[in-house]
Amino acid sequence: MESTVVPQNLVLMVYIVVLLSPVQTVFIAELRNPVPTVFTAVLQSPVWTVSTAELLNPALMVSTVVLQNPVQTASIVELQNPAPMASTVVLQNPVQMESTVELRSPAPTVSTVVLQNLVQMVSTVELQSPAQMESTVVLLNPALMASIVVLQSLVQMAFIVELQNLAPTVSTVVLQSLVQMVSTVELQSPAQMESTVVLLNPALMASIVVLQSLVQMAFIVELQNLAPTVSTV
Repeated sequence: MESTVVPQNLVLMVYIVVLLSPVQTVFIAELRNPVPTVFTAVLQSPVWTVSTAELLNPALMVSTVVLQNPVQTASIVELQNPAPMASTVVLQNPVQMESTVELRSPAPTVSTVVLQNLVQMVSTVELQSPAQMESTVVLLNPALMASIVVLQSLVQMAFIVELQNLAPTVSTVVLQSLVQMVSTVELQSPAQMESTVVLLNPALMASIVVLQSLVQMAFIVELQNLAPTVSTV
């Protein structure tokens, strides 16, 4: 019913958590290690109600969380690392009701979130990092009801959001950054009802929104910037 793994090691070279259970209610994995080198968590369960993975590491080189479940109700992945080099979250589920990925790292170099789900109701990706060099969010879903990407970063060099969905209903991208050099939002959907891109940046050098859709009902782009240099839609 409940599985809890709490390792508190000073030096961890390789840590692997593999869960192969037919039915599991709650799974909690907490990693509080000062210096781990490689951390891999693989969750392969047929039926899963709640999955929570928390990574609280001061210095983490590579963090990988892979969720491969046929039926999943709620998936929560929280990365709270002061200085990770690379953080990758991959969700590959046929049916998923809600997916929440939160990256709260003060200084990550590369953060990548990939959602590859056949049917997904709500996808929320939140990047809250004070200093981030590159952030990439890729949504590859055939049928997506709502996609929300929220970025709240103080300093960001490049931010890329790619939405490649066959039939999404609502897609919302919100960028709230104080200083941002380049923002690129690409919507490549054959049939899209409504797309909303909101840029709330006080100082934005370049904002690029590219929409390549066969059928689209409404597309809304809001630029609320105090001092933008170039805005292209």
